[in-house]
Amino acid sequence: MFLPGLEKALPVETERLRLRPLLEGDAAEIARYLNDFEVAKGLTYSPYPYTLELAVQWLRDVAFASQQDQVRYWAITPRESGTFLGIIGFSLCRAHDKAEMHYWLGRPFWNRGYATEASRAMIPFLFTQEPTLQRLEINHRSCNTASGRVIQKCGFIFEGELRAYVKRFGHHDNVRFYSFLRPEVIKKTCVWEKSPLQQESEVREPPGGSSPKNSPKGLKT
Repeated sequence: MFLPGLEKALPVETERLRLRPLLEGDAAEIARYLNDFEVAKGLTYSPYPYTLELAVQWLRDVAFASQQDQVRYWAITPRESGTFLGIIGFSLCRAHDKAEMHYWLGRPFWNRGYATEASRAMIPFLFTQEPTLQRLEINHRSCNTASGRVIQKCGFIFEGELRAYVKRFGHHDNVRFYSFLRPEVIKKTCVWEKSPLQQESEVREPPGGSSPKNSPKGLKT
C-alpha cells in the first residue's frame, strides 16, 4: 500500500534490479536491516537501535516530503523475486538546483554490486526527471570505505574531506564529499550504458556540415 506521495518515485529497472516506490509494508524490513549494527555503523544519521515505530514514522515523513517535492526514495529489489534489499533516494534543494544522494543495503546483500548498479541507473534518471537540476552531491564517512568504492565506481568527482565533521557512536569522523554536475553526468552515462539522458544529449551530424554547438534538447547546461 502506498502512502500518498511515495508513488512519485517512478519505477526504474536495470539488468538485475527493479527500483520501485516504497510501500507502507516495507517498514518491517527497513527496521530489520537498520537495526543491524553492522549496517548502522556505516550510516551517518540513522538512529540505533532502530525500531519498527521509527521505520513507520520515517515512511510517513518521506511521504509528506515527497508530496512537497523535497525527496524521492525507492526500494531496491531484484527483478525476479522482489525481495526488499535496501533503499536509494535523493533529497532535493530546488532553491539551488541541487540534490543529495543516499543509499543503503541490508547486510545479506553486500558485495554483490547492487549499490553500484542501482546508483548508475538512478543518477541519469534523476537528471532526466529534474531538467533544472545542475548538481548532485554525495558523501561518506572516511571509515566507510565500501561506500567510498561505490561512489568512486560511479565516477563522482572528489571535492574534499572535512575533518571531525560528524560524531557517530562516540567517534569524531572525517567525511569525504563528492559531486556530479549535469554536463559530467551526460559524459559519464556514455561509459555505463545508453540512458535517456545520454540519448537526449546526442546531436546528429547534419548533411554536408558539422554538428551544431547548441545545448542538447531538453538539457540546459
